[in-house]
Amino acid sequence: MKLFAIPENIHPATPQYGAYTFIYSFSLILGVTLSYFTFYNFFITQMYLLAYIELFVLVLTLWMAVDLRISHNVERSSWLFVIMVVIFLWLFAFVSNKPYYSLIWTAFGSIAVFFLMGHKKGLMVTLVYLGVLFAIILSMTPVELPMRSTINIIAGLIVLTVATYYYELSRHAVSTAYEKALQEQRDYSQKLERLSTTDKLTQLYNRFKIDELLAKEFARAQRYKSTFSLILVDIDYFKNINDTQGHQVGDEVLVEFAHLLKASLRKSDSVGRWGGEEFLIIAPQTDTDHATQLAQNLREAILLNDFPQGNAPTASFGVSTFHERDTLITLLTRADRALYAAKNSGRNCVKNEEELD
Repeated sequence: MKLFAIPENIHPATPQYGAYTFIYSFSLILGVTLSYFTFYNFFITQMYLLAYIELFVLVLTLWMAVDLRISHNVERSSWLFVIMVVIFLWLFAFVSNKPYYSLIWTAFGSIAVFFLMGHKKGLMVTLVYLGVLFAIILSMTPVELPMRSTINIIAGLIVLTVATYYYELSRHAVSTAYEKALQEQRDYSQKLERLSTTDKLTQLYNRFKIDELLAKEFARAQRYKSTFSLILVDIDYFKNINDTQGHQVGDEVLVEFAHLLKASLRKSDSVGRWGGEEFLIIAPQTDTDHATQLAQNLREAILLNDFPQGNAPTASFGVSTFHERDTLITLLTRADRALYAAKNSGRNCVKNEEELD
């Protein structure tokens, strides 16, 4: 039945799933039970006060079940259910002490509270519930409730409460262990994803990931008739840094260069290590003029940056923009040609596809 369908985002092994199922199941049970007793007490026993209380709780139960189905707010519904049940059982004990064996229904209170509130909150709420309930029971005269029956009822409720508490404590331990294992699995999956998509040295996207993003952006531009630009970046004379100062210093320069690129780009842009000292920037919804200006801003930021070991590298930039008849190969080829044009023009400059011969 779709009315009682549990949302897919609530996992069966979590306490929320148990609470959701509990509230729905007992809402159905209470609905049927209260409907019967409302009719019985109103028309048969003519205990009108109890009948009105049962009718009121019946309406609250139905409203709560509908609210849970719509909002999926398990915590709020749990509190509403507990408050409703506790108050109802207090009133029930107060007005229905003849015959006194009907007090057996009050045992349900501790079970509901612990199951829905957990062992910590459940213990505090249950102590309040039992305290008021015991006061009501002890206030009954011996004729209404003999002392031996009073002791048996109170002792039974205490034993049931202790047993329910330890059951809920063990259930909490299992749930906590499951949540911990699930979180470790999520962390491990995220770590694997980072390792598979991130360049180890620069912490930018690796070639595999930037290729994937490029293919998605290309498909989006084709489908929606939009545009985007590519910026190929190459550090000028980077080999000299490796040859004269060592690969350790070269790696430090690469890391700083990558950090500068990432910090200077827009949130919508993507940058990855294309290979060696070469980087690729994907700039969505960006035409040639704006992409060229973006590259110029990056070039100037590089000139103003303090690099490790007093190095002051420059960079060359090649810009190409997606056109309707493009393929990935033609788009990348134009960016590569623009980059080589920048290098042939003395480096430390920006060239776009419109400046190619």
